[in-house]
Amino acid sequence: MFSGIIEAVGILESQVKSGGGMRMSVDVGRLPMLPVPGDSLAVDGACLTVERLRGRRAEFMLSRETIARTRFGKLRHGARVNLERPVKADQMLGGHIVTGHVDGLARVRRVRKQGDAAEVELEVDRSFEPMLVGKGSVAINGVSLTVASLDGCAFTLALIPYTLEHTNLSSLVVGDLGHFEADIIGKYVVKYLSTLEIGRVKLRERKSAN
Repeated sequence: MFSGIIEAVGILESQVKSGGGMRMSVDVGRLPMLPVPGDSLAVDGACLTVERLRGRRAEFMLSRETIARTRFGKLRHGARVNLERPVKADQMLGGHIVTGHVDGLARVRRVRKQGDAAEVELEVDRSFEPMLVGKGSVAINGVSLTVASLDGCAFTLALIPYTLEHTNLSSLVVGDLGHFEADIIGKYVVKYLSTLEIGRVKLRERKSAN
């Protein structure tokens, strides 16, 4: 588990196709403590396993599922990626519960600078609309953020100067894609309610058949 509080911004060094997946290496830069092989590391919000560590270069193997749900295959050499190590059980949860399992991609619709801050509007697939709540939490590229306003499957985020300075969200422009993860609690609620509704439908069908 992660908290959505970014610890460092790394640099994408290489991506090489390997079988049905892809091998990726990232310079972890100023990450406070280096991971070891086998550790999990959130890279732009995606939980990846460190396979090798060469100096400050961490290497990962990405599966087909990861490539399909993320923008990693579209990133270029030198791209900046947000990094966070997993939280410990006794550690303060500064953001919200982030699993590192990317749900999909959010497209940037508008960016409005407000001095040293910014307001960004993004849009996700309509299937995620039930998981979006005004003033609720979402993760974009692994950053824990609050939904400032909501209009269907489009939502606005207010980015403070600190967030812009310490993450890669400062480089977002219209048309960019970001990794989107809905709040895990919201996802369970939506799943539970949908299961109840399916049960009600089946019960009505059985009564009608009788």
